[in-house]
Amino acid sequence: MRETINSMRLYFFLVGGVTLLVNVAAISRAGTADISVIVVVSALLGLFGAAFFYAAITLKNAVMHARTNAIRVILYVNMAANVLAGLQSLAADTVRRNTEVIRIIIALAIGLYLLANLKRLVKNHAVPVGELAPASPPPVPATPDQADAQDTDAE
Repeated sequence: MRETINSMRLYFFLVGGVTLLVNVAAISRAGTADISVIVVVSALLGLFGAAFFYAAITLKNAVMHARTNAIRVILYVNMAANVLAGLQSLAADTVRRNTEVIRIIIALAIGLYLLANLKRLVKNHAVPVGELAPASPPPVPATPDQADAQDTDAE
């Protein structure tokens, strides 16, 4: 399946919204009495929600101008965070080992899929640099005689 700019924007908005909602809910459930590990981790993960909103908002312009480095970094960091969270869960809970391994594989597959589609979108939709500049530079005279002839024509 080939993603379009709009379908990728929709994905980034949905993932960003769900990430923000889940982590705000986790912070509110933790309470305000003390700052626990849950609050800190949820706040950091909430940043991914904001990053995905940023990716959704800037995607079209980034693709058109082939400036997708920030979006690629967001996807790479998200994949790394998913792997680290999965490895932490594997270490803490040996009962759900197969589930965590599958979750890590799915998270990596989605990330790689999005990176491949981002690359394809840039290739297909980026405005060529030549179209932003003049089509060709002004002609340069080949001989000094032609340069003198152009100078006299200009007078």
